[in-house]
Amino acid sequence: AGATMEVVVTDVCRSNLEELLPRMRASISAAQFVAVDTELSGIGPRGALMAPSVEDRYSTIREVARTRSMLSLGITCFQAPAAGAGAYTVQCYNIAMFCDNEYVVEPGALRFLIAHGFDFNRQIADGIPYARGADVPGSQPLRALFQHVLAARKPLVLHNAFVDLAFLYQQLYAELPTDLPTFVADLADMFPAGILDTKYIAEFHRREAASFLEYLFRKWQREAARAIPGSPGHVDLVFAADAHAERVRIARVRAEPLSARLAVAYCERFAAHGFCKANLACPKSHDLDVILDHEEAAANKSKRKRSRKRAKKAAGNSRAGEAAGDEQGDEGGHDDVAHEEVPRAEASEAAEIADDPAAVGVTPRAQGHRAGFDSFMTGFCAAQAISRDGWDVVLALRDRVYLSAKPFPLLVIRSKFAALSAQHTAKRALPAVA
Repeated sequence: AGATMEVVVTDVCRSNLEELLPRMRASISAAQFVAVDTELSGIGPRGALMAPSVEDRYSTIREVARTRSMLSLGITCFQAPAAGAGAYTVQCYNIAMFCDNEYVVEPGALRFLIAHGFDFNRQIADGIPYARGADVPGSQPLRALFQHVLAARKPLVLHNAFVDLAFLYQQLYAELPTDLPTFVADLADMFPAGILDTKYIAEFHRREAASFLEYLFRKWQREAARAIPGSPGHVDLVFAADAHAERVRIARVRAEPLSARLAVAYCERFAAHGFCKANLACPKSHDLDVILDHEEAAANKSKRKRSRKRAKKAAGNSRAGEAAGDEQGDEGGHDDVAHEEVPRAEASEAAEIADDPAAVGVTPRAQGHRAGFDSFMTGFCAAQAISRDGWDVVLALRDRVYLSAKPFPLLVIRSKFAALSAQHTAKRALPAVA
């Protein structure tokens, strides 16, 4: 697998859209699934997004989607390997967008995007123009592209999908319905192959300690790198060469010794949620490799403790003298075992990456391809889940959208009491996009 993963991200903007659009359509048509992510000018009041009533949450999200804009759209297409064996063919697009309507820009969103490398000059100068809400006369290439996604009838993969789905609908499709049941009915009809939410999969199926995207990607990337090729959990990727692409290099392993990372104190708030109010001023580490190393060390310690208990219980059935000797040997060897934290595969690859300073310690958020790279991370998590658990198992988790602070998902299933919206009904009667 090598010590680094190189992700090819193709930048799409107004000046190259005409050239790249046929390739994007072909990628979508050939994909097993399509992963999507968005960058927005704001997401509205945080408190209202956590309202106890899911219907109230939808009302807030609807108003936000009608008054903010999409700044960029990430689309990554994963074409399944032939006969279920081999590498995924991956094509990742980072699409710069420019809304023709007036829209709200939240200061917090600006600070966040600038801190993560978003290029507002490029977005303004070369973003692809579009108009949100109802269709308007004239060329609307991004709407046509979204119609192609719908016509391809592929599973749509997102992470924490509720807000993104509302924005995709309002910005690239039609005016959002006024009520949640109609919105859900429209979504179920628009995506008959299903919607997969990787945050739901992480929390409700895999029961992960944390479920923010960067954590999942880094953890599941580790699992994939350690798995034997062809075994469950392993993922091979092939990226097509592209003159418009930039290559994002990510370390699979770290060059410094594991003991050095375990000596670093990490921020528990960041480890749980992916953010910390202190940000760069926080005295503790936000390094995901440090966090994951600590988690693995704790898990290994628990496993050894359980093993010792089982050994002592078994020894108790033998003669008392032998049992006492077993216990002394177990205690004497404890310190030596405690240092065996590095998997052999990771230890051997650490030497490979030590001479590659461009890859050491690179984190996904440092790349500047926010929507494109995030859509890749989302799709990678889906691919790893498919490899680990099987396509049928993962597909059975479709149409369950994660809801923050709720013990249940939003089911994207049309109720027999909910009608499709008039705007969706009108659009579905239009000729299919070629």
